[in-house]
Amino acid sequence: MKKIGILGGSFNPIHNAHLMMAYTAKKQFELDDMWLIPAKNPPHKQSVAFSDEHRLNMLRLAIREYPGLSVHLYEYGKEGLSYTVETLRAFHLCYPDCHFFYVMGEDSLADFKRWYHPEEIAQLADIIVASRDFSNDSLRKLLIENRAEFGNPFLELEMDYLPISSTEIRCRVRNGEALNGLVPKSIEQYISDNGLYKENV
Repeated sequence: MKKIGILGGSFNPIHNAHLMMAYTAKKQFELDDMWLIPAKNPPHKQSVAFSDEHRLNMLRLAIREYPGLSVHLYEYGKEGLSYTVETLRAFHLCYPDCHFFYVMGEDSLADFKRWYHPEEIAQLADIIVASRDFSNDSLRKLLIENRAEFGNPFLELEMDYLPISSTEIRCRVRNGEALNGLVPKSIEQYISDNGLYKENV
């Protein structure tokens, strides 16, 4: 059975923490493939439709440096909001020979109980979680709590904490600040060439 990792998100823009989470998870858990799935209409964020083409271009550009990472556009073919549980249901039907691993950050795990059908998500995929702090103590507590509640593996991703967010990147671009170390050089160049994030979005 193939082991498939999934990292979903707005990727507006994709940054080094996204890439390291995906690539580290693939290596640590010996996954056959890692799919990055850009959300068309994430239920927890404002619409990001203005930059759909640019988000996809940046995703494809960024993963060129990371073998085994690919972009999956399932959620782009859907109408309405992009719910994780619906994506996983579809993947189980489309790829019955695959075992899925869903990658998220600690902040997402802290809110996981309020996701749409979290109990089903935990049955459809093993959950891999990256720390959002320099200490892993809070993450390990959350892992124990969620294992007890949902019964399925919640796994710790072994990588250094990278305090990067897409919101910070957009703010830096808007303020004319450098993006050193936050995104790959190719993405920094793409943002500059296309004049992205100059407005308050």
